Amino acid sequence: MPLFTHDISMAMAQPDFAKAFAICRPKAVAALEFWNSGSDRHFAAFRRSLERTDDFDAAEVIAQHLTKDTTDVVILGIAGSSLGAQTIAQLNYWGTPGYKPHCSNPRLHIIDNLDGATFDRFLGLLDLKTTRFHVISKSGGTTEPLMQLLTVIRAIEEAGGNKYLKRHFSGEAEPGNNPLRNILSVIGAPMLEHDPDLGGRYTAFSTVGLGPAMLAGIDARALRAAGHNALTATLSGGVSAVEGAAFAVASRHAGLSQQVMWNYSDRLERFGKWWRQLWAESLGKGGHGTTPIDAIGPVDQHSQLQLYLDGPRDKSFTFIELADRSNAKASFEWA
Repeated sequence: MPLFTHDISMAMAQPDFAKAFAICRPKAVAALEFWNSGSDRHFAAFRRSLERTDDFDAAEVIAQHLTKDTTDVVILGIAGSSLGAQTIAQLNYWGTPGYKPHCSNPRLHIIDNLDGATFDRFLGLLDLKTTRFHVISKSGGTTEPLMQLLTVIRAIEEAGGNKYLKRHFSGEAEPGNNPLRNILSVIGAPMLEHDPDLGGRYTAFSTVGLGPAMLAGIDARALRAAGHNALTATLSGGVSAVEGAAFAVASRHAGLSQQVMWNYSDRLERFGKWWRQLWAESLGKGGHGTTPIDAIGPVDQHSQLQLYLDGPRDKSFTFIELADRSNAKASFEWA
């Protein structure tokens, strides 16, 4: 699991930043108290996604449906319906050169962009008879996953699988009359219920993120419990969370308009993308906000470091690495 180093001493050595931080920290404490005592339905939904246990059985049924006589499972979604799941799956090396399906699980694919040429080629590489598709859309009406779904249905029909469509699909959308539910209902495919109060980018610990996590061989129950413990610690006054928020706002007040999240692990590459979405969509409002930049080390030391060292001094940096530092070993013995 990630090890987050909490050390802002270098930033505090800068007088302008230290002054801004002293102003922002009490405001961060007050903001934390607001979320701890507030009744905002969206925050309540996020909290509920970490506290509930009644949805695991339904998710496990879907997982069994998707993995029976299956070589490949494809998750279709976009942005909040995908990045959290990708982040979690990557903890088990999905999306890295070290990925291998867990035990006898099928290969897992998470498709989140709508490039017709790429998607057509991707489908052509699969055995559609043994491939299953799980489609996620909070509203049930998001254009990109619906277009992907309709394209897959046509491809399976053209391959002669029209009578078996329900075996190939499952989905998740909020309750009610929406296109995704209507299409999968006609097919006869099973559905999970997306909490209508839970924003897409905050769904990682709901079945939106934990369903794919199960397929990636991750203990979804343990992961949610860890998320619940982290939120509880934060709402109890966790110093790291308060200082992290104060750090971000103080950086902007000190003239740093860009936030760089630099991860030193392939298994955190999608975490950077997910953080970037959370940051930009949540904080870029009313003329305020800072620009999030995700970086991966050491590769970006050779593509961005020159700018960071000798370019405009308008950036703050957060470095993250994994606690597990097991590495491949190079040999210095030559024949």
